[in-house]
Amino acid sequence: MTTPTARRADSCQPCPQNGRCVDGQLECVQGFKRYGGSCIEDGLLSQTAAKISELLQLRICDQHARTLCGQPAKILFQKHDVSDTVDQLLSKNPAGLTEDGIQLVKARVLDTAQGFFETSFTSNQAEAFKCPELVAECHMPLTCQVRHWISRNIIFVASFSILHCSGDCAPFTRDKHYQIELRKYMNRCVKPLKIML
Repeated sequence: MTTPTARRADSCQPCPQNGRCVDGQLECVQGFKRYGGSCIEDGLLSQTAAKISELLQLRICDQHARTLCGQPAKILFQKHDVSDTVDQLLSKNPAGLTEDGIQLVKARVLDTAQGFFETSFTSNQAEAFKCPELVAECHMPLTCQVRHWISRNIIFVASFSILHCSGDCAPFTRDKHYQIELRKYMNRCVKPLKIML
């Protein structure tokens, strides 16, 4: 003779991914909807993960941009630093998620972070993440971007300044030899720079 419990155990099927059995019925975790015998994502988790990933990238790349501008800031973030930052961001933007939903979003954000950030090592050889240099440069304030560009292109800037001054200051220079030497220098040094740029 079979008992009702034994019959129920014989008809049980394993729960699909992102589903659980509650009183013999399939229940999907938050962020997923039941579709037949499976649980399909409803979009809330993806939207939240994308938003948190964007905020994480902004926070870490802004820190790197500050160092490029000569300000004290942190460049390398160990995995636990990134995880703590994600927790902070999720606490500020919970989107009505349950604990299960928060853990799924956090896992997705950390996966995205590993794909976006460069991997480096700290002084004690711990693995750490850092914002790619070109992305960090895009996060610099405009005044800092201008200073950074000038420092990278100092020869061009100096040559342009000398050319500009030679045209404006010519009436003030009495020494024609100076003007001839300046033009020779410009022809010899500035023209090759223009070709390279």
